[in-house]
Amino acid sequence: MKPGKILTLILLIVVPVLASGCGSGESYDSEIENDVEIQSEVTFHDVYDIVVKTQIEIHYKIWGDVSRESIKDFLYSKYREVASSTGYEFREHPSAIYLHAYLPGDSEWNWTGYLHLDPTGNEPIFECSLDRDMILSVSQSGAINTQNSEVDVEAISSNYQKFAVSIMGDDVGYMELNVQELGTDSLLITQSISWNMILMGNQRDIEMTMTAVTDRTFDLGHMEMIMSDGSAEISITAVRRDSLLVTEIGTAGRTIENSTVVPEDYLPVLADLACASMEWEVGQERTFQSFDPASGMILSATAVCIEFENVSLLGDTVNAAKLEISQMGTRNSVWVYRGQIVREYEAGLGMDMTRVPPGQSGDVVATRDLYEVFAVSSTRIRNPRSTGTRIFLLEGDIDWTVFQLDIPSVQSASGCTVTVSTGLPDNSLPYPPSIPEELEEYVLPEAMIQSDDSIIIEKALILTDGCEDSWEAARRISSFVDGAVENSPTISLPSAVDVMENLRGDCNEHTILTVALARAAGLPARICAGIVYLDGSFGFHAWPMIWVGEWVKMDPTFGQYVADATHIILATGDLESQYVVNSAIGRLSIRELEIP
Repeated sequence: MKPGKILTLILLIVVPVLASGCGSGESYDSEIENDVEIQSEVTFHDVYDIVVKTQIEIHYKIWGDVSRESIKDFLYSKYREVASSTGYEFREHPSAIYLHAYLPGDSEWNWTGYLHLDPTGNEPIFECSLDRDMILSVSQSGAINTQNSEVDVEAISSNYQKFAVSIMGDDVGYMELNVQELGTDSLLITQSISWNMILMGNQRDIEMTMTAVTDRTFDLGHMEMIMSDGSAEISITAVRRDSLLVTEIGTAGRTIENSTVVPEDYLPVLADLACASMEWEVGQERTFQSFDPASGMILSATAVCIEFENVSLLGDTVNAAKLEISQMGTRNSVWVYRGQIVREYEAGLGMDMTRVPPGQSGDVVATRDLYEVFAVSSTRIRNPRSTGTRIFLLEGDIDWTVFQLDIPSVQSASGCTVTVSTGLPDNSLPYPPSIPEELEEYVLPEAMIQSDDSIIIEKALILTDGCEDSWEAARRISSFVDGAVENSPTISLPSAVDVMENLRGDCNEHTILTVALARAAGLPARICAGIVYLDGSFGFHAWPMIWVGEWVKMDPTFGQYVADATHIILATGDLESQYVVNSAIGRLSIRELEIP
């Protein structure tokens, strides 16, 4: 069975690089009350017409601990009150209203809602505000920018930008970016992705929507993101609270919470968008922090202005700054002009995002399988499924200093020459084993490796009942995962509990469940990310490594108790540790060397 790590790696690159920097203040413990005075400067009929006829977003901010559902119920109740007083009937439009919460940068308690129309429309915006005395007002606040049929580059709005996206020359879909003002001191950033991809013969529609509220310098106060491939959905939120970034990942009915210390004050919502808003000179360099919601990491990003270049922007020519934005080994070329992103290109992935007119649309169907597109070329490998020792030379324009190539007892490295050793353990301890202090971290639960969850613990106890030695326990766990988890490429941030409940996924899901079960059973275990030889080339893959008295690489995706010697480790650990593998995509080639 082919591995399927490539989609997760791509998502780690293309999912928006988010960060927060919104100020904090004293929380006001508030409740939504029913006795609210209505002061309306427009008739309810005006608002009702918009609600039932147009796709609308209602965004609010509130200083205090009030849930989104409370705000929604409150807003609907107030609309119904106005409807009753004006003789109109209020009906909830099933797809019209979207609510978004965030913490403002000022210290005053307030609630503000904006009714937005399609950004290419001509209708007005209606503003709803709620003050500390619980007085609700509705007023008309202006019109949304429009796009003219004849493009004038100087008049093109940076508020709405649409991109056609291709990977290695194969069109996969569109990305849209919208920036709207919220009052005088905040911005609403909306990004949406609609892609069609093929992975190991499976055609998938990938949808992603992100909304973020920032101050006017693009510091993030609150972010919400939803990703789906039609079979599974993941929601992610992030909120800045003092020096912490608090994130929640919702998947399969569960919420996984995590807090990360923010090392600096400025964390742009989107690195490319923030850079587009800055003035640049050739040779100028800026370094800042950024948050990647797909991995929960805060990364360091560096942007350098390479040159100014004449490029096409919607049919006209502009002199754009060409930037190179680098983080964790990945390098994106980005052309920016007066707040607009003209084009982005990532050479390893061959991912090209180019501006297209706002009205451009149509179904896009991918034609190339990503697993084959990103296959790593190599010399021919004979008997690839055998264990033992092999030596490989890793070649490519890659910063190897960020990789973890030297793993004692299973893999050694001298520069880019890697020696892989696999085989049955020589020393298997009685079960349960006595764990050395330096390995204790590898039996602890992590955000996505929930080895302390009751469903994981119960299964681990059942699987290892009666085991006499640790190697037998490890084999039972690997055998269960191999037989129980259906091999199916999926868009996911793999969670052990989700895999245990759904029993489907690719190599990421096989690996994370094996590691969680091993840790729950008292066996140190780690995630390995790297490449493996299959069908004439190497492909990106993930597999577990379990300590039974010594480290043993296993591969439940391949049904191997002992992973074969073409499993080359590039990184071990969580998603943050694995992020560096992205920089090898499209740049790596392999040569097997003779054993001296």
